[in-house]
Amino acid sequence: MLRNARLLFPDSALRVLGFAIAQWITLKRDVWVGVERLAYSVLFPVLLFSTTCSSRYTLSGAAAVLLAGIGALLCGIAFAYAAFWLKSDRRCTASEAWRTNWPAIRFS
Repeated sequence: MLRNARLLFPDSALRVLGFAIAQWITLKRDVWVGVERLAYSVLFPVLLFSTTCSSRYTLSGAAAVLLAGIGALLCGIAFAYAAFWLKSDRRCTASEAWRTNWPAIRFS
């Protein structure tokens, strides 16, 4: 249990620190847009690439992740067809849902 808390502490502390900075320091919206663009467009891909390059992979581990990804993809397709055939709101297409939910899909 303590091991899990130690793993989650840095991420949680950074989020709390970011929230505190956003609340106590009055910066314009343009500053936060720039910080967000820097984090998601520059820093996150570099971190992802360096972590991926330094990790050791096995075929069995990759196969398990691949099967999980294919399963999630097939579930998403099945849910999309179910929503379409159950006469849900047809005005909301997949591209519309992607555009309106983009902030919820980010990698944070």
